[in-house]
Amino acid sequence: MRIFGRFFYGIQQDLKAFIFWNILFSLFRIIFIGYYASALNNFYGDIGEALYWGAKLSLKTSGMICVIGFAFATLPYIIYRRWQAEKIRYIYHSIMLVIFSILFYARFPYYDTFNETFGLHILNFFNDDKSAVINTLIHEYQFWERLSYALITGVCLMGLLYVLLSKTSTINFNQCKNKIMIIAVSFLLLPIFFVLVRWGG
Repeated sequence: MRIFGRFFYGIQQDLKAFIFWNILFSLFRIIFIGYYASALNNFYGDIGEALYWGAKLSLKTSGMICVIGFAFATLPYIIYRRWQAEKIRYIYHSIMLVIFSILFYARFPYYDTFNETFGLHILNFFNDDKSAVINTLIHEYQFWERLSYALITGVCLMGLLYVLLSKTSTINFNQCKNKIMIIAVSFLLLPIFFVLVRWGG
């Protein structure tokens, strides 16, 4: 029962992170659409559908991010009670938040240049004159300014994640009355949840 109690706590924390990532990706998507709203020529009919399908795609992205946190934080904590699961989970997700914040700000100049989000064009970096590409990034695409915005955004998101993971409550398995029912429902719902996430809802 103690082992499942640690598992039950861990998956609740992972689920919080999963919800956080899905909200974040949807927010990023809304900001991106809003920034380029003038390109829609007052045709807004597809925005709802774009957000819907984008949210389904974000389920897979969020799932891939969180399953790594689950593997390195929750799973070891099940076996080893002194495993620093909370610290590892927070550090891992914080690093990913900074990375995705940088990618978010980089997405705008990339879209302006190629009229699409990140694609195979990005691989041209390995074939082009790297010093010329870097100079272009710095002087024409405000690299340092965008990087500073991305880092500030990442730090703010880290703060929000910390509040979510450490200040919001979880269900204490040891205080639950019908433990067998909770175990049965958990093992029934988890595979369904993983399948839904894998196929984007």
